[in-house]
Order: sequence, then C-alpha cells, then structure tokens
Amino acid sequence: MHKQATRIYLDSRYALPDGTIEIPGGGIECDPNDKVWLSEFSTVASWHTVDDTNQFMYVIEQTVPGEAAWNRRLVLLTPGPHDMDSLAADITAGLNGAGKHAAMGTYSCTRVSGGLGGGAGGLSSKAFYITCTQGNFRLPNDDLIRAEYGVQGLTWSTNSLFSFQFGGEVLPSHISGFVDLWRCLFALPWLWLPQLHWTTGEPQHPCQNSS
Repeated sequence: MHKQATRIYLDSRYALPDGTIEIPGGGIECDPNDKVWLSEFSTVASWHTVDDTNQFMYVIEQTVPGEAAWNRRLVLLTPGPHDMDSLAADITAGLNGAGKHAAMGTYSCTRVSGGLGGGAGGLSSKAFYITCTQGNFRLPNDDLIRAEYGVQGLTWSTNSLFSFQFGGEVLPSHISGFVDLWRCLFALPWLWLPQLHWTTGEPQHPCQNSS
C-alpha cells in the first residue's frame, strides 16, 4: 500500500556514523513520478561572514573640503564569523585605524532600521549607518573601485555583504542597503536542488529571497 507523507523532519543529531539518516518504519515508498524537495533548512552559521573574498572595505576620504583631493584607503576587516554588532564594531575600529587622514574626524558605524538601495529598503532591520564627526568621504561600489584604485577584475570588497546606494557621493555620512550576513547560502552549495523551494513561495534559487 502506498504511504502518503507531506512533510518529513530529519535531525542530524540522530545521524548514523557515516552521516546518513534512516527514516523509521521502513522508510517512505515513492512512486516514479513523486517529487521531493527541501522546504526548510536550519543550521548554525559556522562559516565565516568575512573572509579573503570580501574583507576589503574601500574608503575615499576628501582631504581638502570642496576640492578633488583624495585619500584612497583600503580598510582590512577581521576575518571570522560576525553578527551585526560585532561587524559594526570591527568596521568602526578599521575606519579609525591605520591610514585615516589627519583631516578626518572620528568614524562611527551603527546598525539602523531601514536602508537605501540594494536590499529590502524600509522592510529591512539590517542596515549600517556610517558617519564621521569631521570631513566627507565616499564608500564606492565595485565599478568606482576599479576606476579609482585601478583594480582589475574582482575587488574582494565588502560590497558583497553591504553596499551604499549613494556611496559614490562625497558626504559626511552614508546608510547602507540590506546587510547580508547569510551570504546567500553559497557556503553550502550542495543545498541547491532543482525542486528547492521555501515555505513562502514556489521553487526558486536560494538567492532570490536573500535581498
């Protein structure tokens, strides 16, 4: 007799030594035309938020007010796992660290609700507000980075984690779009399946609902 099942929960804590998980009761009988897909996945974020693919934060400081005089900085963030607060603290420390021009004041990075561009806008509670007590600066996108720094190809910039819609403008403060600490689950490429879907919609690529 064909068994009907609409949802099966698998807990890795009960996996066998070889990593497999057996379904109690002899398993589930499936017809050749049956389809199975992953609807939910929960895991500890054990991969690094910041690594050598996104640890460079490019900052262009205006050294003379009103003039095209620039200090082009490359701020190196600390590799490792981060939450919003630890990443904001690391950004603040980096901006106020080595390479900051004497014309600039004290930088501060804080988390705020909302955001501008490249994310969920007002629906997002994950955005960064970066300001400086004295002086103006730019937080360029990758195209501007290539133009200003002469970088060829990949920039390995923090823009893959957070970016600024008006980052190319010379301002005393900038607010980011959505801060993507999940990194689109690309750290787990084996999760992508043709029938993968989320509980809120139809089958789709994992990154489609990360923005």
